[in-house]
Amino acid sequence: MTRLNRDDAAIEARTNRRLGRRIAACRSAAGATLADTADRVGVSLQIFQRYETGEVGLTIGRLVRICQALEVPTAMMLEGIVDPPKPGEDDADMGVQFARILGRLPQAKRLAVLALVREMAR
Repeated sequence: MTRLNRDDAAIEARTNRRLGRRIAACRSAAGATLADTADRVGVSLQIFQRYETGEVGLTIGRLVRICQALEVPTAMMLEGIVDPPKPGEDDADMGVQFARILGRLPQAKRLAVLALVREMAR
């Protein structure tokens, strides 16, 4: 088996972290706990935490199970993950912050915010 060179290993680690943050944001936006999501995916809480931190890389099959558990399209979860971030842009940007805040809101308020955002986007 060929080992990754230092640059490729750094890119893989960065990609795992970005995907992990995206998973965490989607889970938070869904109002799901780590424990519940880990249970629905069929892994331990500790392993799921390591997915969210990017410490452990995901297989495609496991990513699909996570997306199913969170009711998020797999393509959306991966969108932009491997593309280098634009200057000043990072997964800790407004979108991730917004998702985390939404995750703390009750369902009725999340729907109201969604309706507002849709209206503003017209």
